[in-house]
Amino acid sequence: MPMLPSGRHVAITRNPLQTLLYDAASVVNVHKVLAICQKSDLYPLTEVLWLIPEDQATEEQVRESFLDGSLPRPPGFVAVQSGYRLSQSDKFAVGWSDEDLQAFWAFIHVRADHLFEEGLAIALAAHRLIRAEPDSYVKLMVAWWDAGVHPAQLGATAEEGELPGWDSYDMLAAIDQMRAHMQAMELDDRLLNDRMRETAIWSHYTQLMPQLSSWTDLTTPTRTAAAQARAGKWLDVLGADARATLHKQLVYECVALWNHFGRQLEQDCPGPYKIIDLVVISPEGGEYFAR
Repeated sequence: MPMLPSGRHVAITRNPLQTLLYDAASVVNVHKVLAICQKSDLYPLTEVLWLIPEDQATEEQVRESFLDGSLPRPPGFVAVQSGYRLSQSDKFAVGWSDEDLQAFWAFIHVRADHLFEEGLAIALAAHRLIRAEPDSYVKLMVAWWDAGVHPAQLGATAEEGELPGWDSYDMLAAIDQMRAHMQAMELDDRLLNDRMRETAIWSHYTQLMPQLSSWTDLTTPTRTAAAQARAGKWLDVLGADARATLHKQLVYECVALWNHFGRQLEQDCPGPYKIIDLVVISPEGGEYFAR
């Protein structure tokens, strides 16, 4: 934790990395762990801390400023969260002098290098544990990653490694388009049950949202259809409990279609597939695989 030439005190902590690796085999973390291949990949998982005079800090900040094992802090200073990760130096170091920048990165590359060496070694060990994980769904996530087709590789921001967002409107649009696609299909028992169940859901909610009766079709991008409904605030007619119930039901429908269509889903309906796939690999979708 250096004092820079300007007198600014800076420190780092690996808490985000430790949190990630503690639950490395979670289906929502597999892609984040496997993306760690070199020391710089740890930068988005390294928090930057400011060290400020103790008399400028709150009692809580003083109490929580250092964990066991931290390097000794300068007398009279406490560490507080900056809100930045090391990968965001273009933001947290705006206005810094060249001398401060050089001193800071010298600290990272020299004095703190052993922390990144150690962190990388632990992350690579986690790779091996993930690849040996017996859970079939984790194996699927690993296979997707190795093939370069994991959703995080197809649209997530590289810095944070997060998956694209989705909500009830996205699921509504995806299910509506799947309903249209399934109308002309000869379905097996499982998909026939899916279509009958979704028809009943639409019949119920169309009474509250008439727009659903003539909403989307297979030529409209799924995200575009969802944006139309979201802009119109269609779901605002439902109370909080009813919206939560609908959301949970839509998650179930996405998981069912993903299971029952298999590989054919991506080929036949790429728009809905992109949404359904994200739902399936989310913690909400994962709940149905754990049953």
